[in-house]
Amino acid sequence: MHIDPLNPPARVPWWRDLPVNLKLPTTRLDFLSSPSGVIREAQELAAEAFGADHTWFLVNGCSVGIHAAVVAATAGAADRAPPGGHGAAADHPRPGPAPAGVGVGVARGLQSTPGGIGEESGALGERGGGGGPRAPDVLLVARNCHLSAFSAMVLAGCEPYWLQPELDPRVGMAHCVTASAIAAALAAVAAAGRSAVGVLVVSPTYFGAVADIAGIAAACHAHGVPLLVDEAHGGHFAFLPPGVTAASQAEEAAAQPPPSALSCGADVVIQSTHKVLGAMTQAAMLHVRGGRVSPSRISRALQTLQSSSPSYLLMASLDAARAQAAAGGAYDEPTAAAQVVREAVTRCRFVQLLDDRTAGSRSSVHSWDPLRLTLLVDRLDPAGLPDGGFGAAEWLERTHGLVPELATAKTVVLALGPGSTLQHARVAAAAVQELDRRFAPAADASGSAASRGGADGEPERVGDAAAAAPTSVGTTAAAPLEVAEVVMIPRDAFLAASCSVPADEAVGCISAELLCPYPPGVPALFPGERITAAALRLLRGTLAAGGAITGARDGSLARLEVVVAGQGGRPRA
Repeated sequence: MHIDPLNPPARVPWWRDLPVNLKLPTTRLDFLSSPSGVIREAQELAAEAFGADHTWFLVNGCSVGIHAAVVAATAGAADRAPPGGHGAAADHPRPGPAPAGVGVGVARGLQSTPGGIGEESGALGERGGGGGPRAPDVLLVARNCHLSAFSAMVLAGCEPYWLQPELDPRVGMAHCVTASAIAAALAAVAAAGRSAVGVLVVSPTYFGAVADIAGIAAACHAHGVPLLVDEAHGGHFAFLPPGVTAASQAEEAAAQPPPSALSCGADVVIQSTHKVLGAMTQAAMLHVRGGRVSPSRISRALQTLQSSSPSYLLMASLDAARAQAAAGGAYDEPTAAAQVVREAVTRCRFVQLLDDRTAGSRSSVHSWDPLRLTLLVDRLDPAGLPDGGFGAAEWLERTHGLVPELATAKTVVLALGPGSTLQHARVAAAAVQELDRRFAPAADASGSAASRGGADGEPERVGDAAAAAPTSVGTTAAAPLEVAEVVMIPRDAFLAASCSVPADEAVGCISAELLCPYPPGVPALFPGERITAAALRLLRGTLAAGGAITGARDGSLARLEVVVAGQGGRPRA
């Protein structure tokens, strides 16, 4: 006798209509929280395949891996700190502003204008003796991090030191963080007498840019700090066939796929196995290599954060995805398929591929993901495509059944995976070339209205409603919004009392919401940051252009949630 929700079948008739067998016994199938049998064996096989010392299966997606990595790195900082060094607050004066070129914008605490967190919210406390609260540990974080990084800082109680990714002026997107910027930021943290618990970066980005992880790892390790890499979209790097990569590589260089973050010296790597390796949704992996982050700390964090009743279907899909990738050949056809689309784009007159030749800036980009093709559509006819990339993506799906991964005002992202075939590539290639012809600029001699339009010769228009839409992320060549002023650390802002005020009156207040415009998924405001008029314009513009804002209590943005007065906020309601 045991609890079985599908027994007897007559009580749960819906399961009989599913094309899978849900009657799987789970007795003697090991425990994810403390594996000693088949789960442990599967994780060890994954570690071997990915080149890790230890691997953990995740059933809460890449997000719980980021949570566990930050919590473990923060908790483990005490293990790495010299005796008396971590809590000697009297020796650490309040830091001043970060040096020019280090970090981003204006922020309190380490990235501070005079008068820091301690004066307004009490988060840092006074640095002098008397047993007062010490300053929180510092996590250096790329601003284009996943939203789960904020949750991780809430859990760990650390203070962010924001690292600005390189900005591409052509399409208004963020690429990567450079090793030199990280080295300078780590030096600034050390000079301020503060404890850096780790550096968290994203590579590859949603648009396929791969950072110089080897250089970043060297900079981190020179300061004794672990490097945590959100490689959600790069789990396939370790299994790509040699000799094939994005067309952006210099012709004289040996064409090689991007190296995995683990092979470049990263200490902790989190991968969304369900995104690019074919596992089921929510299934992910966390890898550790080297001794800078304790495996036991990771295990304890995951025991706290993950479900105690994990899905064996998810775990089985992780093992199956590992087996398929490790067997070899899984990415031969997808890589060849990507090359078919890439070559088709080179024959287009106006649509281009984001690569070394077309990027507005690329000093932070080491290489490009060969299976993520970002199409630049900013040179197509704005009269036919007033929505730009949004309209192009809608047209591709409506006319060719081609569903892009992502669209922004100036880009359309195509992502290939283990299920992508050459037939898929031929359809995509034809679709992109037709897009290039149909929406050629009106001034182009070969792109008459008749050739670009329908049967009646009228030029086709997609997304007329947004023709006069306000500026949003990616709609102009301007760089994305600068990082806002940090007034409260994430944990304090998350726990603070809040209230709702009209959006226009919220300018100058402290945000209690994490407001992130999609696309491109780079947060405009984190809880604890000062709301600015520029941030509000950007968020409203994204909505008007057809994008979405996540994290807002009021999806219309008519009202915003702010920290109440007396806790660091100054609501003007």
